[in-house]
Amino acid sequence: VRPILAGATLIGALTSYSPSEGGLGKNLTLFKKALSYKSFADTEIREQLAQASAIVFRNEQIDVKVKNEFYELGYSELTNQLKSTPEDARYRLFMGVFLNSAGRFEEGITQLTKAVELSPAKQSIIFELGTSYLNSGKFAEALEAFSKAFLLEPAFSDARIIYALGAVYNKDMNLADQILEEGFGTVLVSDARLEQAYFNNKQFERLIAIYKNKIETEPANGELYLRLAGAELQDGQRSAAIASIRKAMEVDPKLKEA
Repeated sequence: VRPILAGATLIGALTSYSPSEGGLGKNLTLFKKALSYKSFADTEIREQLAQASAIVFRNEQIDVKVKNEFYELGYSELTNQLKSTPEDARYRLFMGVFLNSAGRFEEGITQLTKAVELSPAKQSIIFELGTSYLNSGKFAEALEAFSKAFLLEPAFSDARIIYALGAVYNKDMNLADQILEEGFGTVLVSDARLEQAYFNNKQFERLIAIYKNKIETEPANGELYLRLAGAELQDGQRSAAIASIRKAMEVDPKLKEA
């Protein structure tokens, strides 16, 4: 009976509630209630709690007090899980992702390093470790992790892009270009993560080239002209940026209202 009650309560914990219904406070109360049954459903409840907490942490509109309450419960329950299954890489990964979501990257690195030791051929764990390093500003370590993950499955295009991204943050554009050229036949790869990396590292010329290349295949996409204008403005090309904005409004008149 207890697992059935825990499962039913978990469904309630994953439901959205309006402020008049208790909002996130009700979700937290129901997570606690679901865990109070102490059934074999606890592992699933903890996983769902970790995922829900990550969403809460990322939402800038949510009060810090509420975020702290989710963190305290999530950290406590995941710690309990690790005490029960200390050699299970899956739960080390959950804890690492949870800590990363909360901005506790150094603690996340500790958990994820252990997870990699337990499951050295699991790409997803190594990628998450690399992300922890990236968010910590440890770009050389991030590149090493992304390289290791890429070599496990070089045919995986997403792994190639993440590897190239690591090279960009590590200020090694030659390596980044080599990685992209070998996999895609061009360095002008349109990917939001890569574009953000170029922007963060002031590689505005590369962004301009990517947007111009994409405009050739989508000449009626006004949003692309606006992105191009943003990159040109950052690169000091004010006149070109103004021309791109005008072109954006020409191909998509609705942008004039924005």
